[in-house]
Amino acid sequence: AEAAFLDKSSSAGLYYLSTEPDAAGADDEDDIGVDVRVVTADNLIIEAAYSQFDDGSDDADTVSIGVGTYLNDTTDIVVTYSTTDADLVDIDALNLDLHSVMKLQGTASLAYDLGASYIDAEDDDGYTLAAGATYYIDNNLGFSLAYDILDVDVYDTNTLSIGVSYFPMPEVELEINYFDQGGDDEADGILLGAAVRF
Repeated sequence: AEAAFLDKSSSAGLYYLSTEPDAAGADDEDDIGVDVRVVTADNLIIEAAYSQFDDGSDDADTVSIGVGTYLNDTTDIVVTYSTTDADLVDIDALNLDLHSVMKLQGTASLAYDLGASYIDAEDDDGYTLAAGATYYIDNNLGFSLAYDILDVDVYDTNTLSIGVSYFPMPEVELEINYFDQGGDDEADGILLGAAVRF
């Protein structure tokens, strides 16, 4: 899971997520996006991403650009600016994210993330805070735990997620995650995912 990060590799990604809310009359939510990460020989990190979200009543397009560096061979820090053009509200955000991997005893390792964002949602502003970690028993199996909070004016949410990822082979990842969101928008769900690395 951390091979590209530890090798300081450049990469490109594509994802699609479809959500079916339980609420009566609620439309399906579709989220699709692409992202690119370039790492130079001087450990400079340049990232760019585009995503589109549609829930039947609101469309949102998000563009982001980030720059960062490796602090050492197993830790990086990236500052990202993103802007979202939506039907209901336009949002600008400035994010600071840190990712690190620690070698533990035997075949085990720990990867962790820390993040903070400042959010400007037209007349309102706020922030997000996030922390998460994945404990890898070995190269094939990992258990994750993450928590984040969002507070924008009178709107706030908090989300706890737990998950398991498994690599049946080095290029293929299977994962399952459960999330529980509280606050102004209460929700919970299960995410099943698969990833292939070329």
